[in-house]
Amino acid sequence: MINHKIEITIYRSKTDFFDEEKDRWDYKLGEWTSNFDDIIDSSDWRETKLIFTKFTNKGKVSKTDDNFNSKFVPEAEKLFQEWQQLIADTEKDMIRALELAEIVNAADFNEELRIVSTKTSRSEWYKHAGEFNMRSQYSKMVPVSVLAEAKELQAIRKKHQGNKNFDFYATEYKYIEEREADHENF
Repeated sequence: MINHKIEITIYRSKTDFFDEEKDRWDYKLGEWTSNFDDIIDSSDWRETKLIFTKFTNKGKVSKTDDNFNSKFVPEAEKLFQEWQQLIADTEKDMIRALELAEIVNAADFNEELRIVSTKTSRSEWYKHAGEFNMRSQYSKMVPVSVLAEAKELQAIRKKHQGNKNFDFYATEYKYIEEREADHENF
């Protein structure tokens, strides 16, 4: 038995209609789905989460799991197998990430720089827009000579987000961050 938390968000549409027989408004609930696109056109919908925690050694949902009879069991098993593959890849990816970090960190940062990634701030502070409320944009830049290595390292680190077995501190790399905004960062 393997205990691991797999969470699946499921959605259900709600359609209001006027029931002429009862002479009042009523509603009809659709089937639960894990694909948000199935209910995106609905005027109203519900959302909940199914949590699977017990898996057999073969990667199947255990019969003792609370959601064993759910129609979402195959999806939970697929996500569990993806998690197992991620854990199996950790050692190999860690070795490669350490090599890449060493290459990037040894680069000459006085040469021409290129953007590796860009991040836009999502803070609630920006929701009112207007002057001095532009969303801040942060660009990570590295020398052009190590751009490919930095992008590969970034992809490995992104792949392992949420993986407590991956050492993000050891795979840190040097970069120059450029901030674009219409206000000071206090």
